[in-house]
Parts: sequence; structure tokens; C-alpha cells
Amino acid sequence: MGDHAIPASTGKRHSAKCEDILSKGFSRRDVLKWAVAGAAAGAIPMGAGCGSSEAGPPVPKHIILISMDTLRRDHLPVYGYSRNTAPGVSMLAESSVIFDNALAAASNTAPSHASMLTGVHPLTHGVKSNWAMLSPDAVTLAEILRGQGFAAGAFVSCIALHSNITGLDRGFDVYRQVGPAPGHCRARETFLDASAWLNALKNKRRVFLFFHVFDPHFPYSAPGGEIRPEWEGSSRKRDLPLDYPAMRARMKRGFSQDEIQAYTDWYDEEIRYADLYIERLLQTLRDKGMFDDSLVIFLSDHGETLGERPWMFDHGSKVYEEQIRIPLVIKFPGAWKKGTRIAAPVHHVDVTPTVLDALGLQPPEIMEGVPLAPMVQKPEAAAERFMFCMAQSDPERTSELKQPIAPGKPVFCIRRPPHKLVMYPGEKARPVVCLHDLSSDPKEMNNTAQVQPAIAGDLKRRLDAWINASLSKGRKYETVPLSPEMDRALRSLGYIG
Repeated sequence: MGDHAIPASTGKRHSAKCEDILSKGFSRRDVLKWAVAGAAAGAIPMGAGCGSSEAGPPVPKHIILISMDTLRRDHLPVYGYSRNTAPGVSMLAESSVIFDNALAAASNTAPSHASMLTGVHPLTHGVKSNWAMLSPDAVTLAEILRGQGFAAGAFVSCIALHSNITGLDRGFDVYRQVGPAPGHCRARETFLDASAWLNALKNKRRVFLFFHVFDPHFPYSAPGGEIRPEWEGSSRKRDLPLDYPAMRARMKRGFSQDEIQAYTDWYDEEIRYADLYIERLLQTLRDKGMFDDSLVIFLSDHGETLGERPWMFDHGSKVYEEQIRIPLVIKFPGAWKKGTRIAAPVHHVDVTPTVLDALGLQPPEIMEGVPLAPMVQKPEAAAERFMFCMAQSDPERTSELKQPIAPGKPVFCIRRPPHKLVMYPGEKARPVVCLHDLSSDPKEMNNTAQVQPAIAGDLKRRLDAWINASLSKGRKYETVPLSPEMDRALRSLGYIG
């Protein structure tokens, strides 16, 4: 496999109390001083921490973060899908809390994963595209946990998370990744490497595992022989393109409903295949006696447009609901609050604060998310939140707007149901603004900005204020020059137009 493991650097040990460092503002240097002192100073003792509560969940021994790339929430049985695409996830959900309104930080792979791992939005951490480097100021969950004595391992399955173009290896002892050719790997390979790493660890080590599978991402081509879903059949015989350059050319002609269904069948097969290895990973944790004591978080980075728009089987340039609504299933230690469903909106930026809070640590003030266990304890007390998401503009992929869009610039949205406002970059520095009422127009077919100017104006002011506040934090945004091999790999997967 590609580049395999990257060792993390070590640091000096210091002593500090978590309440002194984490709750009184944010400095990367100060937080890392505290983090590397944790194992020796006992900053997170088993069973108690600086934010623990008797009514809350037990403190986890292990942290398991599982991401299935490009997974729509509405293609999982746990969210009402009729096909049994993910029995492994369904089994996990039986011991878990299910969040019904989770949103992505971006409809792109690297920005969303960076938000999961830092607790801040892309404008803050700097990874605003699939080839942008994590800000030097950002502190990752892996850095904090590694400093607390956790063995931190990441096993990622696509080139968009490569450390050379994202910096997301920061803090991991092992960062198994794939090289430019072919630019991605199957869930089976990722599972074998992750399970080998787990088996090589001493049983007393606390573990932070980040496990990423890529399979539902285009091209949809689940390997035969390992799964036999009930919907597999004649659609497999269709002569349709399964490589991105051919798909892009074919997109201009359009697809019939039968062809859209064929691609949807293949997409669902990819989910079923990836789920098989998530199920095997969870069984490995059970066999090692790790599952019950673990905080297990299952989610996706973003969704996928299938047949809803003229440009389909794609994501990244738009923020429609099918691209930004994601699954989120959290198993707390001891199956705390299992069977609970949370209707309040939650976000990628809540992942890191949730982990720190579960360990009894007050998340740094700079973090833009909130811990989710308090929401599970008292769902009725969940505060109303404006949610933000972004993408990268591509005029060819947004022909339904019928307005000129500037290419390669941020697309932003602000969302608080029933309303959602999207701001695309216009060609002449004037944004193209769309307002959708999700209660009456859940598929976002109608722009009501002109007929509801007061609502549109209020949301745009809030969005502008959020953008300006995020930019004022001064996080460095640095795109990475791509080698010819990296460029080809990203293009082959649709990451570059």
C-alpha cells in the first residue's frame, strides 16, 4: 500500500491542570504542553475528569472514529431506507444514540474530516479544499489524545486525505494512507491494516482509532463475491461509464431513469461492501474486549447527489441537503442511553468536543462545536443553532442555477430550519443568493429570496458576520502545489474538474 505509516514527533513533558489550560482560551502551544503531560500527570484518570458527572456516560477507555466516505444518511436502514444496505451499522445503532439531523462542515472530503478532527470549521482550520494544508495553529484531537497516553492510529483510504496535501497526520503515531496510484483502496485493505495495528498493541494501551473507508465514492464498483445484496441484478450488465472522465463527458447528455437507478444500485452495493468491513472491525473490538469500554462514533464526511440535480453522482460544489445531511451514530461506553434519537441539529465540529467532554475535559474555547452528551441527557434543553457549511464552486456542476457563477471559490450556506440560505460566488463579486424553505420545498427546487426578502436579508447578514468572524481568527490558508501524480489521482476521482 502507498505511503503507509508516518511516525509522529514527540515533545517535552510538562504538568498542567486541564481546567487551567482548556477552559481559559486557546493557545496551540499551551494546549500541547498540557496534552503531552497528560499520561504522567494523570489529567484524565479512568472514571473521572474535570468535566465528569455521575449522570453522564462512563468515561471511555478507547475512542473509535469511523467514517464512511460519501454516505447519504437516507441510504441507511437506521434512517428509514428500505434496502438493507448496512446491517453492521444497524447492529451498532442498537447500542447507540442516533442523531437525526447531523450536518457536514463541507461537501468535500478533506475539509469535513479536518473539522471532525479539530472541532472547528474549514475557515478556521484552513483546509478549505481537498488540497489545502491544515493551519499551523490548529490542534488536532490526535495530538491531545496522544499526549494523554493514547496510541493514535489513522487508516485512511483515499488520496484526498494524504498527509502531504492536508497535514491531517498531525498527532497520529501511525497514519496509514494510499499513494497517487490508484489514489484509493478497498475497505478490506484498510480493515486488515487497522486490525493488524490493533492486534500488535499491548492490551493495556488506550486507543484512538480513526478508520476511514472510501467505497461509496464514485466510481461505484463494489467487488463481486463478498456481498450478494438482494437488489443486485440486471443493472450490473449495463454499459455505463464507471470512470470519472467518461462520466463527466456523459453527464452533458443526461441519464434515463433506468440508468440513474442502475447507478443507485451500484452505490448501495458499495455501502453494503464497506459496511461488511465496519462490521468486522467492530467484531475485532469485541474479540479484544475493547467494544464495551469504547466511545464509538460512526458518521460520513458528506453525502452524494444521485438523481436530484442535472449534475449527479457527485458532490463538492453544492450544499444541497442530499450532500450535507449525514448519518451520526454514537455508542457511549456501556451502551449509555441506547435507543435515544436526537432531533436537534448537530455538526461535524461537535465530534472533537464530544470526545474531550466524554473524557472529562473542557473543550478549548476556540472550538466551534459543542459536546453532545449533555444534549443526550436533556434533549429538550438543546439550544437552537445556526449551522454553517461550505463547498467549492464549479459553474458546470451548478447549471440548475441558471446564473453565472465564478469558479473555484467558496460556496457558503447558513441553515436553521425551516430556512436555508446559500450564497454562491457571482462572476462580478456580487453573490448569487438562494433561499429555500425546507418545510414546503425539501428538495430545494425553488429560490424564494425575492419573495421573502426579510428572511433572506437576515440570514445573509448572519452568514456574512460568521464569515468575517471566522476569517478574522487569522488561520493561515495554504493550497498545496500538486505533483503530476497527485493531480491525476485527484482528477480521476472527481476532486479536480
